[in-house]
This record gives sequence, structure tokens and C-alpha cells, in this order.
Amino acid sequence: MDYLDKILTKKQYEIYKMSLDGYKNIEIGEMLGFSRQNVSQSLLASKRKIEKYNGFIRDGMQKEEAIREVHRKSGSGSKEGQKKEVVEKSSDKKGIRGRKAGSGKLINYLGEDKTFIEWCKEFGINYSTAYQRYQKGLPLEKVFGKGERIDYTIKEEYDLSLISDEYRYILEQKNAGKSFSEIARVIGQTPANVQTKAKAAINKLQGKEADKTAYMRKRHNELKNNEEYMKKKREYARKWYKEHLEQERERGKRRSEKRREERIKNGEVVKERTDYTIKEEYNLSLISDECKEILVRKNNGESFVSISNDLGCTPASIRAKAKTAIDILQSKKLSRKICRNCGKNFYANGNSAKYCDDCKNGKIYMPGHEGEEYGELKVDAVYRHKDDQYAECTCSCGKKCEIRYNSIKSGKTTSCGHVNQKNLFTSLDLTGKTNKYGLKALYKTGKKDGTCYVWRCLCTCGKEFDVATNDFKIRKSCGHLQEESRENNIKMAKRVYDEYSKDGTNALVITSKIPQNNTSGFKGVKRRTDRETWTAEIIFKGKRYYLGDYYYIEDAAEVRKIAEEHTHKDFLRWFSEEFPLLYKKISDKVEISEKEDLKRIREIRKRNRKNREWVLEYDGQKKTLIEWCAELGMDYDCIRQRIKVLGWSVKKAFETPVRKSNNKAK
Repeated sequence: MDYLDKILTKKQYEIYKMSLDGYKNIEIGEMLGFSRQNVSQSLLASKRKIEKYNGFIRDGMQKEEAIREVHRKSGSGSKEGQKKEVVEKSSDKKGIRGRKAGSGKLINYLGEDKTFIEWCKEFGINYSTAYQRYQKGLPLEKVFGKGERIDYTIKEEYDLSLISDEYRYILEQKNAGKSFSEIARVIGQTPANVQTKAKAAINKLQGKEADKTAYMRKRHNELKNNEEYMKKKREYARKWYKEHLEQERERGKRRSEKRREERIKNGEVVKERTDYTIKEEYNLSLISDECKEILVRKNNGESFVSISNDLGCTPASIRAKAKTAIDILQSKKLSRKICRNCGKNFYANGNSAKYCDDCKNGKIYMPGHEGEEYGELKVDAVYRHKDDQYAECTCSCGKKCEIRYNSIKSGKTTSCGHVNQKNLFTSLDLTGKTNKYGLKALYKTGKKDGTCYVWRCLCTCGKEFDVATNDFKIRKSCGHLQEESRENNIKMAKRVYDEYSKDGTNALVITSKIPQNNTSGFKGVKRRTDRETWTAEIIFKGKRYYLGDYYYIEDAAEVRKIAEEHTHKDFLRWFSEEFPLLYKKISDKVEISEKEDLKRIREIRKRNRKNREWVLEYDGQKKTLIEWCAELGMDYDCIRQRIKVLGWSVKKAFETPVRKSNNKAK
């Protein structure tokens, strides 16, 4: 490190040496009397010089040559011959501390001779950027941008309503002859910021902003259609994602662990983390194949993100399915058993399981039953399969078969089936017989209805028709009795309907009980499966009126009842006056005021809004958020913001008092 005092200036050497001793930039500045920004700049310049020196040494230079080359590249001589920085002022009123490289050089451009820094100010270009272009040997048109001077004059064709008041004030002051430095001191901003705003205002007034947007859109479409560019972009994105994915996961785990610890310290209720390990006592047959695959892949070390990419779902949905599967498996754990046949340990549901899966699905032979005879069957062997006993038998006809052991032991089965083949198609002779309803069998038709023969019969009305053997005892007629009964029922129903139907409405229908085909238990209320809601409606004078969809069946029934009060009470009052005898069969209705009805309907619809159907558990009870707010007298929006946005617990949100300015309910 003996070369540092020859490469660095005295100031840089002292600052660099103190930084190596462990001092911070702000401490070095306080000790030496420099600002923190000045210290950081000096350290950066020192590091650049040291890197250049080390590079020259690696290239084979001698130490003295490397030191001279470093001084030449950095624009300074040896340490002994360094000159102090000269403080000069530019042509305008703004003072410049230290002369920038090449700032005083005269440049002949557009027929005028000006210094480099004056040209940069006139075109609104950053000095460092322009000087780098100039050192590369680029033409002056590219060094100073497009070579166009910015004219800040406010012209008559400019529409000043397109720019803000601040931009208009800057242009007016610039046209009044003030510099950007003076304007910046007045409005409390930097001169560069003021100049940028003035340039943006002129571009907007001249319509160049729209041209720039169109150019950027065109450039974006060109790059998008360039296959080589998009391929490189995808490769870079894939490479970056692969490098930073694991780091981001670790950071996320650390952040979540830290938040969890903070919540535990604050006394909040924190849910226990779900263990996705597949244990032996879990009955995997209780869950679907998809959930089983998710748990297996999770146990193999894969993340929910990679699983979601393969299955085409979101990571949140995959995590929810895995958690649901674990809950099901933990709620119905299998008990440990010992197989009676092989003595192997296995897990099964309930106390009835006695054999493991291998023994249960196979044949377990039971000795001691060979040679037993039951009817036409002789037992060769008896085995157990899936908690049932079966016998391998040989029939007297020579056929071998397998039959339940309990069936042959009880005498239910006596042969392989050859005995029953003889009487399979025998049938009764019904010729000339008459049943108790007067139906007479004439002759057999030769047709079959399944395994039964069909007979031609004579009805009491004189009509002939076909009847199966099994239906002969219970058949009453050819069908004329049913038609007569139907006609009588239709006439009676029509007479009753005409009697109670007045003015397009049937009084008997609106006061009748709930029909048998009603599935909801309330008149005018039905289930809507596509929305998972209950629909209320009412029909009056031949028209159907829709009363809305509700999440609770009680609310739909109450709205339907209120609608009945308003539609039916006037009609029933008129019906009782005009037809008093018929009205005695109809019960009277309870009248409710219209204001109370409207208020009640508003409350029901407010409770049935979809965004308010949020069930919370508090104080050992489960209710929706709107019901809790109504019971505790608190504002719904305030409590929802506490829980959803701020992340408060339910207990803290309900027990913390609400300020009067936020309590809209009061």
C-alpha cells in the first residue's frame, strides 16, 4: 500500500485511510470538515484510481510507469505537481465551483462561437452526457441532440390551457428575461428541474408529446415482432427468475416468520401452520386423486407455485385444496390394527376391520369343511374373501361352482342351478277363469311379457285386451274406469275453481295450504341453483311479479308475506262483502302499515347484499358482519376496514371504540 500516497491526493489519501480503519462517511466528514457527499465522491475517485493502477500492474507495467499513466488518465500530474482547483464563474449569474473538463472550450456550431457548457445549457442537454459523446468523436449534431434550439417564447398559436399553472408561470418568467436559476429560487426548486418542466411545456404546446408517444408505440411493436430480440429477452428473464427465485423464497419465509413472531408478541391469535406430511394413519381414499397428487408432490419438496404451474391453477387455490385434504384426513384418522391372518400391523377405519389389505383382497382358506354335503352340492374347500365366506363346491351333475357358504348351509341353495331349469318356463292355465273385478281370461296369445305369458281377457264393458299372468289378479278393467274417474275429477275441479275465481284471481288458491310439490316450505319461494339464492315471487290477476333474490330463505318468505298483504288484502275484503258464504272458509289476514313494510324490506335487502355475507366468529357465536355491527351498534365500513385493510383481529376490531367522526351509525 506504499503507492497510495503517490496515486491519491492528500485529501483522498486521508479519507481512504480512515475508511479502511472502519470509520463511516458521516464520521469522516465531521472529523475532517467535509460533507458526507464530498467524502463519498472522494472514496469513489480513490477506488477508481486504485483499480486503474492494479490493471496496469497486471498488464506488466512498472510501478513508476503505472503511476504516471494513472495521473494521465485521471487528468492530473504527479502529487507534488498537482495544481489547486480554480474557481471560476460562467457567463451567466450562476456560479460554478471548479471548472469542468472541456467546459471553457470554444465550439463553433450553427455559425456561432460559444463555450461547451453554454451550448449544453442552450439545448437543455446534460453536460456529462454531451462531453462523453464529444470525446467519442461524434458529430456536433449528435453531441447536442437533434441540433435544435429550444425556443421558450410564448406564441399566439399556443393553447396555454393544455399546461398547468406552474408550467405557465415558468414560461412567463422565462419570457420576461429571467434565468432558470432565478425562477428556481422563487419557486423553491432546482434549476435543472425548472428547465425540464419548461421543455416539457413547450413540447406539449407544440404537439411533440403525441409524436413521442406514437414513436414509442411503434418502436415497441417493432421489438415485439423481432423474434431474435424476444428470444433473448425470454432467456434473460428465465435466467434472472431462476437465479432470484430461491433468494426471494428465503426472503419471503424470513419476512413471514418475522411477522408471525411480532404478532405473537403483540398477543394476537396466530393460527398454527399446517403440516402437509402424509402419515401412516391417514386414509387417502377419503380425498380425491387431485388432492392426493398435490400432497405427494408437496412431500417430495415441490412448492405450491411449481405445482400450480403444472396444474394450471393459482398457488392460493392449490394451498387451499391441500389444507382441506389435510383437515379431512386428520378428522377421520385410521386406527391401528393387527391382522388376524398374518399378524401384520395395518390402519383401518372403525373396529370391524380384522384383516389387512393383502389378506382381505386375497383368499384365506379355512380348513375343516372338506367333504360336507348340502343337497346336490359337495364342499371341496371354504375360504374367506372381504369379510365373507365362500365355498368351492361340486354339484351332482359334475359342475364346479363357488357359492356363499351361508347360503348352502341354511338350505337356500341346494344345487348349481340345473334343478330349476326344468320348471323355468312353466305357467298357470287361466282359461275361463274370472278375477274378483269381473275380468275373464279367454285364451293364451302365445306372446310373453318378460318371463310371463300374455292372456286375452274380456272386460265388463265388452272390450277385449291383453293382460300378463302376474297382472291378472289385480287388473280391474281395460281402462274405461280410469277415464270416467278422470272426467269426473276435471268437472269437479272446474266447478270449484269457477266458484271461487273472481276478477281473474282465485280466492281459494291464495288462501290454500302449501302444495305437496313445494320444495322450499313456503309459498312463492324457490331455490335458484345458478346463484345459490332463494327467489321470491307472487302471481296476482294472471301476472307474475318478481320480488328479488335472497341468501336466507327466511328473508325471501318474509318479503313474500309482505307482498301478499299488499296484493291480497283488498281483494279478500271485496270478496268477503260480495260472497260472504264463501269467505267463511277463508281465514282473515293481519294488516301491516305500508311504511313498516317498506322499512322492513330495505333492511332485508341490505342484509342480503353479497358483499355483506361475511361470517365472523366472536364471543363463541357465528354471525355475519352486518349482523354483528347492528347488534354492537358499530359502523360497518369502519369495522370492515379494520379487519380487511389494517389486519386487526376480530376481538380487537369489535372492542376498540370508534371515534365519533368515523361512527356514521350514531
